[in-house]
Amino acid sequence: LNASTACTACPNGTFAPTTGSSECLACPSGTYGGATGASDCDDCEAGSYAPSPNSSSCLLCPAGRFSKGAGSDSCDSCDTNEVSTSAGSTTCVFCATGRVASNNQTKCIGCPAGSYLVNASTTTELKCALCPVGRFQDLPAKGSCRACADGYEAKQEGTVECTLIVPDDDENIVLGFDLNDSTEAGYAYSALTGVLLVFLCIIAVIAQHFLAKRKRERER
Repeated sequence: LNASTACTACPNGTFAPTTGSSECLACPSGTYGGATGASDCDDCEAGSYAPSPNSSSCLLCPAGRFSKGAGSDSCDSCDTNEVSTSAGSTTCVFCATGRVASNNQTKCIGCPAGSYLVNASTTTELKCALCPVGRFQDLPAKGSCRACADGYEAKQEGTVECTLIVPDDDENIVLGFDLNDSTEAGYAYSALTGVLLVFLCIIAVIAQHFLAKRKRERER
């Protein structure tokens, strides 16, 4: 054979399906030609893709995306609150209760202490929310908040620990003295004692006057 009739091997990324082909064809998207002189192209394996024709190799789907079947020309995004943690994934994994997928869906993130995972069943939105007033959560990555024990309270959103209920200052004011102050509490006690003694004296005087009046009435 002279030079004009010699055959040339198709380069990588192309193929010639029949003997005597006058040209090489580009491997379609989703397939690749990894060797010269190919008569066919190979499908990209699950977890990889070929986004354009003439590919000589396939690309791995990046973390956060996946390819379930062979012959893909693109990778799919994980569903809501699912993640794929490594390149070449063929599926995604759902985050456990109390954890939410990161924005790029490469890892699950636990809701911090003082918050919980909100799962709105009528929407696709999953997010962390602060525990409401009256409830708390002292551990991360939880799906709900807890009620405070009797005698304890959570005064603000996002509480991680309940505090002992303390009466308002006004409830501890007696005769103008602050019972939270030990010194003033002593003054208040003394003042109350004095008031009580005065009251008893008044009662005694009234009783004595009443008895004297009754005695005079009997003597008439």
